[in-house]
Amino acid sequence: MTRFISMRQLKDLVGLSKTTIYKRISSGAFPRAVPLGPKRVVFIEAEIEAWMRKQIRLGRNEVQSSAARQARAVKAVGLRRDRRTAP
Repeated sequence: MTRFISMRQLKDLVGLSKTTIYKRISSGAFPRAVPLGPKRVVFIEAEIEAWMRKQIRLGRNEVQSSAARQARAVKAVGLRRDRRTAP
């Protein structure tokens, strides 16, 4: 069943301000609102939940990528130290 959520509910759910939400909508990085009338918009809960799952996946991949980059950097620094000659 499709459920609509209000801007107030959306802000509580995703933890973003109204301004940030609208900036992300404008850039295509957030699900668009559905107009119900001249002064009322709602969001589709399933679309918001899908966006949240995507953000979690992206965040976890970023952490993994960051850890991999750090491991490579530590290895590279170690290799450079091995090339140094003793005084």
